[in-house]
Amino acid sequence: MLDILLAEDELDIREILIEQLAAEGHRVQGAASGRIAADQLDRQAFDVVICDVRLPEIDGLTLLRRIRAATPATDVIMMTASVDVEQAVLALKEGACDYLTKPFDVDELMLQLRRIGETRTLWR
Repeated sequence: MLDILLAEDELDIREILIEQLAAEGHRVQGAASGRIAADQLDRQAFDVVICDVRLPEIDGLTLLRRIRAATPATDVIMMTASVDVEQAVLALKEGACDYLTKPFDVDELMLQLRRIGETRTLWR
């Protein structure tokens, strides 16, 4: 089980993903903006942050940089609706562990989370 923060401004996507992640046994909190996500990150450590690149108030790449500086052990999965190879490369260089293009297969996300969970178990 992972503690996950889902930063996604689209309500429908956020609710569906929270429901699916919780059904897999993860503890999930949602954030509708980068500012809300940053506030939650200031209050709690998360194993994984799943973050949209385009968020209101604080964009996803800025949030990624803040996470890397404050809690380098937090895994970050970036997602976006636009296919921007340059942006994906930048996110991976900045320390994201994966970059998903919407719409993505939720099974792909769950597989990535299982891998993260297994790696974390090995390091404990």
